[in-house]
Amino acid sequence: MNKIATLILTLLLFNAKAIQPATLKCIQVDNGGIATITWQVTTDVSDFVSYQLYFSNSLAGPYNIISTITNPSTNNYIHNSASADINNCFYFIKTIGSISTGYSDTLQAIQLVLSNINDGNAQLHWNAPSSPLPSAQSWYYVFKEFPVGTWALLDSTQNLNYIEIFSLCDVQVSYKIVLSGTGCINQSATDAEHIKDLAPPDTPTLDSVSVSPVTSEINIGWQPSIASDTKGYIIYIQQGGVWTPIDTIYGINNTFYNYNNPLALTSPQNYRIAALDSCMNASPLSIDQHSLVLSFSTNACQQSASLSWNAYDHLPGDVAKYEIFMSINGGVYTKIDQVINGLTYTYTGLIHNSSYKFFIRMVGNNGITSSSSVISFLFQQTNLPSVVYFRYASVNEQQTVDLGVYVDTSAAISQLLIYKKNPTTAFDLLASLPFSIDGLYYFTDNNVSTSKMSYQYYARIIDNCGNEIMYSDTVKTILLQGIGNNNYQNTLSWLPYQQFNVPIATYDIYRSIGESTVYDSINFTNSSINTYFEDVTPLRYNGAVFNYYVEAIESNGNSFGFKDISRSNTTTIHQQSLTFIPNAFTPEGINKVFKPTNIFVNPTNYSFLIFSRSGAKVFETNNPNEGWDGTINGVVAPIGLYCYRLIYNNSNEDLFEKDGWVILVK
Repeated sequence: MNKIATLILTLLLFNAKAIQPATLKCIQVDNGGIATITWQVTTDVSDFVSYQLYFSNSLAGPYNIISTITNPSTNNYIHNSASADINNCFYFIKTIGSISTGYSDTLQAIQLVLSNINDGNAQLHWNAPSSPLPSAQSWYYVFKEFPVGTWALLDSTQNLNYIEIFSLCDVQVSYKIVLSGTGCINQSATDAEHIKDLAPPDTPTLDSVSVSPVTSEINIGWQPSIASDTKGYIIYIQQGGVWTPIDTIYGINNTFYNYNNPLALTSPQNYRIAALDSCMNASPLSIDQHSLVLSFSTNACQQSASLSWNAYDHLPGDVAKYEIFMSINGGVYTKIDQVINGLTYTYTGLIHNSSYKFFIRMVGNNGITSSSSVISFLFQQTNLPSVVYFRYASVNEQQTVDLGVYVDTSAAISQLLIYKKNPTTAFDLLASLPFSIDGLYYFTDNNVSTSKMSYQYYARIIDNCGNEIMYSDTVKTILLQGIGNNNYQNTLSWLPYQQFNVPIATYDIYRSIGESTVYDSINFTNSSINTYFEDVTPLRYNGAVFNYYVEAIESNGNSFGFKDISRSNTTTIHQQSLTFIPNAFTPEGINKVFKPTNIFVNPTNYSFLIFSRSGAKVFETNNPNEGWDGTINGVVAPIGLYCYRLIYNNSNEDLFEKDGWVILVK
């Protein structure tokens, strides 16, 4: 037990006598490469012998003593021959006591390396003093001298590198790195560099070269340059085999350019672009692209246009298809078809005397598009009439539709075609009429229900090539409808006629009563009024059935010398039949005739009979306005009761029957 206690006591005494070593804190390097090493002194002054400062240009050594310091309160050393601005400098300090020696950690001077690869950026790299760092402070402060003599904090970072992107193209600038410690700083020497931007920006990608269908200008589009300091773009055109700049536009996001080049309408125009950075360095030229040129020819008999265009080359992702767009008579462009793996297209169905415009739109697999030049032409077939005019569509007495068409006789045709449409169908071919030398064509459409619907018609011709061409105007029959009101008024309304070569002058209104086929003109309206009201009270004894039709009368001044009419269908209106029968009469007094008072009663199937009490028939008439005068065979009948019977079809065509008694008095 005594030996063990003695050993423990000896170890405790030894540990108590071990000296507290100095701790390296900072290395500050000036612009001449002189390093100032700062440390935290030992607390064991009574046991202190000396500090020995060691140095090496390599972490692995060998290390050499550069100074022995015998003052325990000394906390720094200036290493004049360190050249720490250009060399790696590693240091540690040995604290020597009377019975023990202590060692610090190794600390490296911060060496800043500033480089420039002529891209206009300052690239800074430096080393850490130690790992871990000699203090809890882990932020490096980047100081910059610009202009000369003016130092300012630029930024802070926890990394060992930093890049400053300049907006200047040629500048002298200095930097130093500072890392704070406890009571001192780690600082690199100043490193200076002449920063130049000689690097061209990245070559931009040309998207497309297109011709505007509206303005015929060249539209050039490209992707924004990936170089952040891009200032603008230079646009080049190929002229005589030489790439010639035509303009410069500024702004990295200005990626569209319009150029007026009339040659693009007849030949492909080739373009390239280059990016221009803020230091006026230009990139290599992009891959070239050229515009599309569309050409055509027409075939009169086939009514066709043959289109052809040049291939679109050098498109990123390649071409997917070519779309064909067409405009007729100034209308909007409509896509009519597309071509894949081809450079030609034939359009059939050209219409005589119509203006056409075509252009081709290339669509790439990447979605990029390019439009060709526009071709335009007026298509006219030789030896064709100048006009096809639909004169009229008129409902006749048989309630079918008479049609009249005029084709001028300046050229012969093969046939005239008439097309028909009702409200629920599309236009269908109704009739094909042979050539008429006088240009007048007539047809009656019997497959109609003119009291229920209105019909539309137009005409076309077949030329001597066998083509169906030219359209007439479209005409539409008048649909007349009517209704009888309770106030003894008939109401007419009609769909207006469409259309003559000149405006409608009037709508004339005709009426017949009952089964009469004689129609009287009763009134007219102007062309803007399509309704008419007739008070038929004065006609209450004429029957219950009223028949009407209207006629649209063409004004004077028809371009082709005609003045036509269009008649509507006939509509029938029934007024409500009413009958009043007295119960007595005096043949020799005031009421000399016994008869029903009939309003709007038709004479058709009308029968009024008088019987004696014995059942003998004493009077009969089929005239609603005729009655019994109280005589039998010319002799006044005896006083007394007589039976009557009244029969007729009312306005609804229902059978009306009434039996009763009347008293004959004197």
